[in-house]
Amino acid sequence: GEAPSILDYWQPGLSSMFSLLLLRRQMSNMAPVTRPPEIRQVDLLRVCLEDIIQAEATNRDAPDLESAVLALWQAIAFRMLEESAWELSSATVSELLESHRASAGANISGAGSKKRATQILHSLESSGLFVVNRAHSVRFLSPVWRDYLAAGHVVQHSKQSVLVAHMNDRHWASVIGFYIATEGTESILRLLDAAGQKLNDVYQAASWMAVLPGEEQWSQNVLIRLGRSCMDAERPPAARQRAAAALAATGDPGVATLMSQAIRQFEPAIRQVALAVMARVSPSETVSAARRLFADSDNSVRIAAVHAIAWLTDPEANRVLDEALLLPDQPLSQAAAEGLALNGTEEDYRSLRRAATARAFNARRSALVGLQLVDEPWASEFLSKLQNGDGAPVVGADVRHPGKRWRRSRAGDQPWLVAWAVAQGRVVPVGQAAIPFVLEALQDSEVSTRQRAAATLGQLASVDGIALLRRALQDESPDVRQSAYVALAKIARAWAPE
Repeated sequence: GEAPSILDYWQPGLSSMFSLLLLRRQMSNMAPVTRPPEIRQVDLLRVCLEDIIQAEATNRDAPDLESAVLALWQAIAFRMLEESAWELSSATVSELLESHRASAGANISGAGSKKRATQILHSLESSGLFVVNRAHSVRFLSPVWRDYLAAGHVVQHSKQSVLVAHMNDRHWASVIGFYIATEGTESILRLLDAAGQKLNDVYQAASWMAVLPGEEQWSQNVLIRLGRSCMDAERPPAARQRAAAALAATGDPGVATLMSQAIRQFEPAIRQVALAVMARVSPSETVSAARRLFADSDNSVRIAAVHAIAWLTDPEANRVLDEALLLPDQPLSQAAAEGLALNGTEEDYRSLRRAATARAFNARRSALVGLQLVDEPWASEFLSKLQNGDGAPVVGADVRHPGKRWRRSRAGDQPWLVAWAVAQGRVVPVGQAAIPFVLEALQDSEVSTRQRAAATLGQLASVDGIALLRRALQDESPDVRQSAYVALAKIARAWAPE
């Protein structure tokens, strides 16, 4: 039959293993075509595992072999995690096989038990899930299969207490995720109750939501807490970005609405993060939102808007990239050219070739920078013709700009300090005489003013501010504390003895 379209089993951001499982599912005609976001990894693994085990039983003409094979694979996975082992020796594998007679039933007991045991052990080599070396030691080809099978062992043998003991162990995080995805929402409450914990780790809870989306009250509480963390201006930028990333991982439809609000209302760093999140959770809304930000006052946000659109595989996104390529904003235009070059379709290349001979200088410059990223023979030939012919001049990497002569910053040259003083009806003196103004600003009631003052003292390497900077390490604002620490570090380096 006809091969599936690539977008039936792959989208930007999907892991190679997830895509491979989707492709296997489509090629096996096990289900109608389903877009990647609409299916969970745990379901793909389950269907694929059933198919592999059934094939093993069929190839060995032993239909009753399936339960014994699955029991051994699960036991191997669980033992490897329990002992933090990279691989298991052949003796350990044989021990596990022997200890699981009850699970295998007649498959490895009574008449023909030796033959059946050999068939079960041979499944390790033929399944494609394991690597068996010359000494017959066994390890998993992928940790994803190990964690999925270990979760199955926990379910089959009611070993939830082991998961409780490893609630905060990152090596068991994937196992817990698969367990929850298999057992449902109630399993979360059971684990927490057994551990004597409440749902305090909001990031851990967000990772569980990604495998088990739902409308339960606990999941709504997680979303609210993450949303507040993301929008809290008093929190450090890194913490806010982490909260936004956790929101994106939950896959909840309400995240797109929150991010669209952040794009309109919050500072540049959060607008950038919100764009990246929207590109993942709501590609259809990303193009229009990013397009509006082409006129943003912050240069980094404008470039982030182009990158967010370039990440998408949507015809409308490509049209907007073409528009951005021709805009007079050089950084934005160049970012669009790079996105078109890296997307690598013939239509993208056609856009770059058209822009390379356009009348607008900035479009030519950006297009040629993009063409230099195209690793195709025709691109080198095209650039050579432009350089040697009488067409558009080649610009970009060959352009040389005269460098600015460096000079040390002076307190009186800080625009923020001048604006702060003017608001109070005062005039900042020139040069180092403005240092007292910076020290005064470090004690201002506004967080942003204190933060800028601390950063300025670090840039100036001014020893006059050491005492106040040390006091600022106890400031109520995390951003001020961080700026004060960085400033003290810069001063220490500047005045350190050779």
